[in-house]
Amino acid sequence: MELRLCGEYPNSTYIINNLVEDQILNGIGEGVVSRITLPSTNIVQGYLIILLSRDPTYTAFTKWKIALNNIILTREFKPHIDVQINEKLAHSLFIYDITKVINRDINLKIGYEGKKPMRVDAATLITIHRYNEFHLGFNCIVKIMNLNNSSINIPKTPLSFESTEKNLNIGIVSDKNSVLDLEIIGSINKKTSYNLFQGFNIIETQIERNLDIDSINIKCSNESPRHIFTCLFSLYSIYPRIDVKNIKVLEKDIMLTIYNNGDSSADEIEIILLRYGLQIYRSRIGSLKPGEEKLLTIPRNIIKANNAIARIVWHKALRTFSRDLDIKL
Repeated sequence: MELRLCGEYPNSTYIINNLVEDQILNGIGEGVVSRITLPSTNIVQGYLIILLSRDPTYTAFTKWKIALNNIILTREFKPHIDVQINEKLAHSLFIYDITKVINRDINLKIGYEGKKPMRVDAATLITIHRYNEFHLGFNCIVKIMNLNNSSINIPKTPLSFESTEKNLNIGIVSDKNSVLDLEIIGSINKKTSYNLFQGFNIIETQIERNLDIDSINIKCSNESPRHIFTCLFSLYSIYPRIDVKNIKVLEKDIMLTIYNNGDSSADEIEIILLRYGLQIYRSRIGSLKPGEEKLLTIPRNIIKANNAIARIVWHKALRTFSRDLDIKL
């Protein structure tokens, strides 16, 4: 059995958060609790995917609950997908459209009373956020299956815009370390390999904008990994690029000239000084329009050494970019 989610979202972008990974439900106590805070941009859509591992012979649950922000999503153990892997293991998957109950502050609780422990392999939150001038196409296949020369068809959904970037995210749970070989089948075939670690993994692959995807083929070095979901995000995006035009080391100050070499404004820019990996200085710069530059002055006595690293960090549409520059005194 598989479930499919798809849609087009104008003036939107997305983020993926793993709320829970590899936690045990003992059947007593508070259960599993996770709290995060999302960005302040408006939420257009939200999906919650929860994967459990359990003994397939045990179903005598006395109490069961999944709650988000104190709203009960279910009190019954009725998974949307339930697959027995072998005599000792079954996977149970729950998926919810949580758009009506979600807000910026996320509080997930999974509670269970019973005699045998279960493992919450993953609780993954996909949120789509309002962001002007960015457009998003979303295709997701939720399916539990062993990854041994497996093929997954990617649904084709016509979009009203031409994407500038495509990101393929694959959620995989593995009982032990493995190597995954991924082949993307489409207008241009592409092969790549990834290391999988014991537990839950999300593999993210950037795809050329002109590559049309028909399916993906997956092969693993052992039979441990299992596919949970594959999501294709097609995005129309325009990003800034912050470069350093010049740097001057004076007697009392360090002067940096940064400029925006991209096609859009940055939401925010920061400069961070690092010495031996530790932050010694941080300053918020604001934004820069395309083609705009700004002179930054940093007191030289902050470094107190022969060298440091200046990290320029900029943010756009819930993404973070950075570049490092060596400063030698």
